[in-house]
Amino acid sequence: IWQRQKALMTNINQGQKNNQLTDKEAKSLRKKLSAVSKKKAKMQRDADGGKLSSENVIELEKDMNDISVEIKKLRLEKRVKVLEKQKEKEDGGKKRWWKKL
Repeated sequence: IWQRQKALMTNINQGQKNNQLTDKEAKSLRKKLSAVSKKKAKMQRDADGGKLSSENVIELEKDMNDISVEIKKLRLEKRVKVLEKQKEKEDGGKKRWWKKL
């Protein structure tokens, strides 16, 4: 779980550095990741012998999956907007027919 948390934090930092995530989005994602860390710590405190149960691990993995999906979604939205702007410039500023709908 620790490695996954670390990888998600790296994704958030890279996304922010590459302007694929705004500061506000990155802050929100970090807050959610921090909540997962706190939840994990509480689960460990409450667990028998400090070891997470398989149910705990599944719950934490689900939370991290949700964060991962949100990171990917936000980064993809930014790329699509950039591509749309580039295409618009190439077309001389003409709007796409599907944008008019």
